[in-house]
Amino acid sequence: MLKPMNIFFCVFLFCFDASVFCQTHCMLSTGEMILYLKPYGTEFTKTDIKIYNNIKITQSAGGLLAYLEQVADDFDRMGYAFMYGFGRKETLATRPYEPEKIVLRLHVCDRTGVDKYVIPIAQKYVHPYTDAVFLGESYVNLQFNSRVAGCGEESFINLKSGEILSLFQDSGVDMVAFSYSSVSPDDSHYLVYWDERTYLDGKMVFPYYDANPLRVSLSPEEYQSKEAEIEQTMKSNPVPRLFSRFRDSMWSPDSRYFALINIDDAPKILIVDTEKIGPGKPSSEFIIQTIPVEMSKEEFLPQHSQFEWSSDGSTLSVKWEESKKVLMQVPLESVGK
Repeated sequence: MLKPMNIFFCVFLFCFDASVFCQTHCMLSTGEMILYLKPYGTEFTKTDIKIYNNIKITQSAGGLLAYLEQVADDFDRMGYAFMYGFGRKETLATRPYEPEKIVLRLHVCDRTGVDKYVIPIAQKYVHPYTDAVFLGESYVNLQFNSRVAGCGEESFINLKSGEILSLFQDSGVDMVAFSYSSVSPDDSHYLVYWDERTYLDGKMVFPYYDANPLRVSLSPEEYQSKEAEIEQTMKSNPVPRLFSRFRDSMWSPDSRYFALINIDDAPKILIVDTEKIGPGKPSSEFIIQTIPVEMSKEEFLPQHSQFEWSSDGSTLSVKWEESKKVLMQVPLESVGK
């Protein structure tokens, strides 16, 4: 049961989101593109396909738009791992769950409605999507806005490869709604921080490397087994809690390195080399430099700070997000080696 303060917080966030999402496009089931931000200056109608519900859409920096086409008339709004949810166990005999069945298509188009990418989405990846957010020009994040429900569900779609990473988190009273995700400057990598796990390009890289990570497109049996594996591994080999909320400022200018924060005990900044990431190695080998933060967690407040890299990637600064006051500036000794 939600405490009064949490209820107030939910209402506040809902109202805040409404003010943010009013600056979006919205596709109605009739196929009309509704404008909420006039400077985008575009409107088109799709009459030959069925649009999936009302979904809020943000425009990419390059002017791309996205919408979902509903392919199947009847399908489950839940991923493969949760196929028995919502009383479905009793109805599977008469209406089977078909994980590989294509039920939606993601269309990414220009402002006249001409498709640039069309990505089929199988049943096993699906959530009850409410929002489509571009990450750079090559990735789309489909979100289920679930603050009141107390869980987060998101799908990350690589537009160039068609690969999909669908994740679930039971956020409970913390009311965590969405992941902390970022895209490298050259649009070649996307990074997701989710439930104390870090994913790079669809593979888990912290707390340990796993090319076949925990995700909702696994079968229920595989999902439970993978959860148990993660829990056991972290018990026998504790790893630092990482903090990855710096969004795109985490990335070096050349897109090779990104920075994380270890928030256990005294904070530390970790510089990670993407070229060192791979199977058969502990995650500690991906870290090329550890930088102590000479402030307490209370003074540092990483959730209100951001990184700033020098143009050649040789120096990293940490600044207050609002005032831009420099908290610390350090040389990066191992970058480029």
